[in-house]
Amino acid sequence: IAASFQEDNEVSNKDGVTGVSLFANDASIPVATDNPDKSEYKWAHTGKFNVAVTLPEAGNLRVGIKTESTNANFVIWDNATLYYFGNMSEADALNEMAKIDMAATLAIADTCLTHKMHVDTLAYLNDQIAVAKGVVTADAVWQADEDLYWAIRLANKSIGDYRRFNDVLLHADRVLAAEWSEDVAEQYTALQAMSAEYKELYEAATLVRDEVAEKVDLLGEAIAKVELD
Repeated sequence: IAASFQEDNEVSNKDGVTGVSLFANDASIPVATDNPDKSEYKWAHTGKFNVAVTLPEAGNLRVGIKTESTNANFVIWDNATLYYFGNMSEADALNEMAKIDMAATLAIADTCLTHKMHVDTLAYLNDQIAVAKGVVTADAVWQADEDLYWAIRLANKSIGDYRRFNDVLLHADRVLAAEWSEDVAEQYTALQAMSAEYKELYEAATLVRDEVAEKVDLLGEAIAKVELD
């Protein structure tokens, strides 16, 4: 869910957002987030909100988002999940809900771990996974879940960077497998050496983000010098 006041700022402003709520029958909780366009900031993304209600013996369940005299100028709601916990208090239901949500987030994090990423991003993801596995109360679980989602977000960006690294290495392989004139013999040899070195770095996956970006640019330039032939 996102309920934000979008403006050109670089500070969190969700504390000032009012007039949006998630409801289930008579139960409701306020919803306020920051501008999700500010994706470089940890606080600037959509969030999970959970509400629990005890159902009457006979009757309907009505759920949704309500806006009433709101100052938010951007509201979205998707990926909703409905849980039923039988004869359970609302507080206990929220605890169970938090555990289920956390299990799903940990599964996403585990999938990220099967891909190459920057060494610092990997360390941060592993730290957040460890924290997430150690929390118990609903409030702590939801906070850890939010922090883990941020780590997953960074991991996905990092995985994308390593995919681009792999793509440029494959491009180099294709160039090295082709025939070129003697005019680019020196450039070809330089590309050959660089490609071999960078493949080792790729397999080791010990680079941080700026280093990967630098390697991708340098290898691309080396490829271009041969392809000019």
